[in-house]
Order: sequence, then C-alpha cells, then structure tokens
Amino acid sequence: MRCYLKEYAMNKIQLRPPPPSQEIEQEYASSPCLMHQAESSPSYWLRDEDLTFLNGLLTQERNGTKSFAEIGKAADLRVADLVLEMELLQASFCVFLREAIEARGGKAIHPPSGKKSLNGVRARPDLMRTISIASRGQKELAETIQKGLPKLLDPRLRAALEGMQKVHHGNIERLRSLLM
Repeated sequence: MRCYLKEYAMNKIQLRPPPPSQEIEQEYASSPCLMHQAESSPSYWLRDEDLTFLNGLLTQERNGTKSFAEIGKAADLRVADLVLEMELLQASFCVFLREAIEARGGKAIHPPSGKKSLNGVRARPDLMRTISIASRGQKELAETIQKGLPKLLDPRLRAALEGMQKVHHGNIERLRSLLM
C-alpha cells in the first residue's frame, strides 16, 4: 500500500525533510516480522483497531479545524490572521489522517453534511468562549494521541502523530496567550 503525503503537511508535522519532488511515496510495512510482533503482543493494536483510532482522531481534527474557523469569525483581523495558520495546519492533519486510513485499506469517515457552526448557532460567536473551546479541543487531541501512541506498531505513523501532538501543545500555548 502507498500513501502520498504533501510536502506542506510533512514539513509542518516535523517529519524528515521531504525530497525535492512534490510527493513522497511511502511504503507501509506488512512484513511477517511486524505482523508476528503485533499478534504476539497484546499491547499493539491490529488493523481494525488502528483504523478506529485514526478515524476517531480524524473526527477530532475536523472539529479542531471548525474551532479555529469560529475564532476567525469572532475575532478582529489580527487574531483571525493568527489562528488562520493553526486552522490550515489542522486541515493538513485531516488530509494526512485520511490518507493514512486509506493506505491501510480503510475508509475514512466523512464529516456530516450541513453548515452548522461549532456552537450550533449561526450568530457571531463570543470570542473568549470560542477560544476556550478550541483550547480544550487541542488538549483533548494531544491526550488522544498520547493514549494511542504506545499501541501503534508503525514507527512512521507514530513519528507523524508525535509531531502532530507537539503542534497541538504549541496551539494550546498560542490560544492561552490570546486569552490574556
């Protein structure tokens, strides 16, 4: 199976620098040695458990993207520009997770249709409340990744998720600075 990761996402989640080409071809190991290791160790997830975890994480990442969009709606231009980078990065994580799911033969869960805002209302959201919601979501994402890391057999996926986790911790600090 192959997964094509965009250069932008690779740089942002702090993996090895990409080669000069636009796309990176990545082989996922399915060697008998790794399968034997996974089957003989109750601490590693099998394929279906990996896919369930990745789909759950994808859903949380999509919610994070929506949180940043809500902040942009409620904020002045300076704050909106600040959170735009976080929103774009969050969206690149969604792309990465969807591709990782598909590379493992799974099907990514599609977001529900509809244009409801995160708060369930289309009115202009309260900035401080929206920042608090986004910060809480980033904390939950970091915790979810932390819980899943020891159970993932693929070292490349673990490295990518560790990079994502660092970004989420950084986002928490950036959001905290907006609240002060």
